[in-house]
Amino acid sequence: MKRLLLGVDLGTGGCKVMAIDAIGSTAAQASQEYKTLHPQSGWAEQAPADWLAAAASCIKSVVSKVGSSNVGAIGVTAPTHNAVLLDDRGVPVRNSIIWTDQRSASIAAALGSSNPEIFRKTWQAPSPTWTLPQLMWLRAHEPGAFSKASNILFGKDYVRYWLTGKYNTDRVDAQGSMLVDMAADEWAKDLCGLVPLAASMLPQIIEPTAIAGYVTEKASAETGLLAGTPVIAGTSDTAAECFGAGVHSCGLGVVKLATAGTICIFSETATPNPKALTYGHVVPGLWYNCLATNSAAHSVRWFRDTFLSAEKQAYELIDLEVQSVGPGADGLLYHPYLMGERSPHWNPDLCASFTGVRAHHTRGHFARAVMEGVAFSLRDCLGAYTGAEPPTAWRLIGGGAESKVWPQIIANILDRSVQCVASGSAAFGVALLAGVGVGTFSSFEEAVQVGVSPTRTFEPQLTFRNMYRSYYEYYRSVQAKLAPAYAELSDMRKKAEELQGEKID
Repeated sequence: MKRLLLGVDLGTGGCKVMAIDAIGSTAAQASQEYKTLHPQSGWAEQAPADWLAAAASCIKSVVSKVGSSNVGAIGVTAPTHNAVLLDDRGVPVRNSIIWTDQRSASIAAALGSSNPEIFRKTWQAPSPTWTLPQLMWLRAHEPGAFSKASNILFGKDYVRYWLTGKYNTDRVDAQGSMLVDMAADEWAKDLCGLVPLAASMLPQIIEPTAIAGYVTEKASAETGLLAGTPVIAGTSDTAAECFGAGVHSCGLGVVKLATAGTICIFSETATPNPKALTYGHVVPGLWYNCLATNSAAHSVRWFRDTFLSAEKQAYELIDLEVQSVGPGADGLLYHPYLMGERSPHWNPDLCASFTGVRAHHTRGHFARAVMEGVAFSLRDCLGAYTGAEPPTAWRLIGGGAESKVWPQIIANILDRSVQCVASGSAAFGVALLAGVGVGTFSSFEEAVQVGVSPTRTFEPQLTFRNMYRSYYEYYRSVQAKLAPAYAELSDMRKKAEELQGEKID
């Protein structure tokens, strides 16, 4: 068997490990879910120990199928923003606050209103998604835990530290912290001072394809990997997915249907936008604007868990029921704000809602409304883009792209041709990057040309264009009218929680 490349993706919903060969074919893969904890309304945490357990299990499963001697390099990826605070022994001092958490909303709002220098330096608008306000909240509300921290890593870096014993991060994950001076490409001491924390607590920044370390004897015993196997720095899940979808230069856009939904548009010049996220790509000299809706596939997963929890083939059943309902879901509308919203509203108080419910609506109507609502939210994101003309060629990636019906809904509502690829997953993308890092591929371009193969293409159906345009305007109108009500509801919820706290005391 040829030397293989291993990609490890610590996604929000679970871990996926994939071994691919030098032409992008999958040799083996494994996955395992883990829980997100919600200690209070609007809070979201994960236990780093769960990441390690899932990664160990999945790696061991894949290695048992392909043989440890056939694994030539490893890459690790995960969502940005999720900090892990480690004590002087490298042990997490608490769970990781993840990117969907909203507890630091008031801190983020204060940062945005009182410190315009933050956007000029970080190219990002403050929100509770970012690591900076999360760390400020921890410093203020859990000073005991914060004082125990000696080092701070991000999710994928912690898993890679477990594999190699080395502290470092890549520049894309660093940019996702709101602690980096984007122009200087380094940790900003003045931003660290807002927490406050010493910049020395943060890891060294290296390139995504740089070899960050080698599998230790201890990690070898826990995973079945050979000690000494090189592990690259890796990168964020979105950057890895975009690379895995074939983006190595300008011209392609990417729509992602994962826990969150994203629109990524690439350029050779950074174009900071307060309604978007601005990152460097894994390919040096390439930048992208990322416009994100918080609950994309998460909305479908929520629908599955709430209404089809007893079904073994729930996603297949959802597809069938969506197919049985016509476009527009017979007037039923869904806003996918299960965990507040990012682009273009940046409002943690927004709530998910169904509008237009009538007695004849079935579970299938609700399922189609969920898929269409996410697509409308992605159209909101596309409308917030302020750079050059968006690309007309789009790649569709993420778990939602595997649906038989959702890609067509996306094409119709975005009014764009979308193309799925054989494997646009983060695990696949970071495995390709590992190949670049160890020389399996001579360049980013070669990795993409050899490894990425488009499959299905979905064209917008002109029959439904005007109908979906009307529905989209109604979608926006309802959102604008409900936003003040959501703010009032948020205040009511906080007061109720305070009363419950007094009762418990």
